[in-house]
Order: sequence, then structure tokens, then C-alpha cells
Amino acid sequence: MNILYHTSKIKDVDKHQQQQQQQLSKQEKMDIAIEQLYKQFKLEEKAKKKLAISVAEEKRLRKMNANWQKMTATINLQKDKLEAEALMDIAASKLVTQTIIQQSFDKGMKRSMSPPAPSPAPSPVPAPSPPLAPRVLSDQEFYQFHGVQFYLAHEMLCYLKAIGELNSVLYPVSMKKQFEKDEFLGDSQLDLYIATKLNELPDASPGKSTKRRIRGVKNDTLTLFFLMVRLSEIMNEQAIPKERHPGKEKADAFEVLICELSKSQHAVAKVLLNLLVKLIYVYAIQQTYKSDDITLEAELKVALTMVRQKKPATPATVTATPSVAATVKVPAPAPVVQQVPVARRESNPSTQQMEYNETLYRLLYF
Repeated sequence: MNILYHTSKIKDVDKHQQQQQQQLSKQEKMDIAIEQLYKQFKLEEKAKKKLAISVAEEKRLRKMNANWQKMTATINLQKDKLEAEALMDIAASKLVTQTIIQQSFDKGMKRSMSPPAPSPAPSPVPAPSPPLAPRVLSDQEFYQFHGVQFYLAHEMLCYLKAIGELNSVLYPVSMKKQFEKDEFLGDSQLDLYIATKLNELPDASPGKSTKRRIRGVKNDTLTLFFLMVRLSEIMNEQAIPKERHPGKEKADAFEVLICELSKSQHAVAKVLLNLLVKLIYVYAIQQTYKSDDITLEAELKVALTMVRQKKPATPATVTATPSVAATVKVPAPAPVVQQVPVARRESNPSTQQMEYNETLYRLLYF
């Protein structure tokens, strides 16, 4: 009996333990399920927060993009306005420069057509005065002082065009590729010519020579020389204007002219190249042309003789003032004009050079 009793007790204990284990397993399963639900809830909350952040970020980016577009449009409008004002200023300055050049040319023609004044009797040479500081000539004074040289350069240009020595400079649109190649080559050659002459000065230094070379070969100077030699009158086509650099087409055409004169083997082309380089050189050092270069003066006379032998015998005309040139004939000057008084020559070098230019102009053309 005792054995049966103990056996039943053991069975009851085992059942009780099994029931406890079952209850514990159910509780663990419920805890695990609750923990999974909690994790899922946290993940959903994080996803909602990320979605809200992405929506706010997208709104902020859209707003920044709209503000950037407005700012860009405003900047473009201001840029277009400034470019238009710059183009108007450049056009006005060109018009003023052309008007000044035309007026100075007309004054020079009137002065050259007036009868020469009688030369005074020679007077004793005055005592030498201390040298004055050189005065920088303006563009108008430079053209007025060197009007004869530019007129001779234009005459030689017309002769070279007539004999077929000028090619790409006459057709900047039809021969655009060759025009651009000659422009690059002419720019380099002009730099070399001017730098070589500047290096021969007594006060030559890297700083001074660089400043003078920049003054001589910059686009504004070459555009001025383009207008002074009246290169547009012999061109069959007009160069295409540069959109970013208005007025640069004239400087490019002058560089092409330098290249073609350098490549030509004709004597007149060589003399014209030397004359233009000499004028650019004196403009760069802010001085005036002098007739002390005996070789250049002799070559110039020979070249003008060749030009006038091949040129038809027609009265001298000036494109800028056709009415005056067509109606007025200036008589040949008297021999006394060729003699410049000593007192006038030594007292004022500018007056001496002006008298020399006027005398040379009358002797060569009338």
C-alpha cells in the first residue's frame, strides 16, 4: 500500500510540474509575441519619421531650386543690361574717334592746300634752351602730325591690291580659315618686330619694354591704325564682328595685313611694312616720326616712284573729302618751300616736322 501511495504521489508531482512547464511556455510565447509587436511598432514609427523628413526635405529643396532660378534670371538680366551698355559706350567712342579723325584730316587737307607763307630771313641762332619734358600726343594729334605718312601708306595699299599682292585681308568672310591663320601669324610677327626695336633703346628694361609693347600691339592701337590707313576702303568684304569683343575685327584685319606684307616679296610691300612698324613703334614709345632713318626714306621714295609709274595719271583725290579734291587743284610749290629756316628748325622740333610733312606732301602729290 505504501508503494502504491508513493507511486501516486510521484505521478501527481510530475503532472503538477508538467502543468507548470506548459504555463511557462505559454507565458514565454506571449512575451515573445509582445516583443515582436513592439519591435514592429518601433519600425513603423521610424518609417513614418523618415517619410516625414523626406517630405520636408523635398519641400525645402524645391524652395531652394525656385529661389536659385529666380536669382539666376535676375543675374542674367543684369548681365545683359551691362553688356548692352558696354556695347553702346564702345559704339559711341568709335563714332567720336572717327569724327575726330575726319575733322583732323579735313584740317590737314585745308592747311596743305593753302599757299605757303613766305620764309623769313635767317636770324642768328639763339642760345640753346634746356630740354623740355616730352609731351604725350593724343590720338588726334598723332594722326594730325603723321597724316602724310598714313596717306602714303593708303596709296601703297591701293597699289598692292591692284597688282594682286593682298589676298585674305580682302576676304575675311570667304577666306575665314586662312584669315584666322594669318591673324595668328601677324600678331606674333608684330610682337617680334616691336620687341626687337624696343630692345635697342638705351633705357630698355623688361618692365618698360613690356609696357611699351603692350601699348603698341593692343587691340585699341591696331583698331586706330586700321582707321588711319583706311584699310576698310580696300577690303572687298567686311569682317564678322566679334560678339564678346566688339571692334576686335578691325585689329584682326590689321594683323592679317602685317602677315601678308611679311610674306610678300614685293619691294613696295616691304617698304610699307617697315613704315607701319616704324609708326607703331613711335606710337608705343609716345614720340613722333622723324626722318632720321635715311634707309627708310630712300626706300619710301623708290616705292612711291614704282607706285606712280604703274598708277594711271589721275588727279589726287581723297575719299574723306571728295568734293574738295575734285574741285581744287593746288599748284606746285615754289623752290623756296624746300628750304627750312635754321631758327624755326631749332626753336621748335614739332613745327619742323609739320613743315617737313607738308613739304613732302606737296612735292609728292602736286
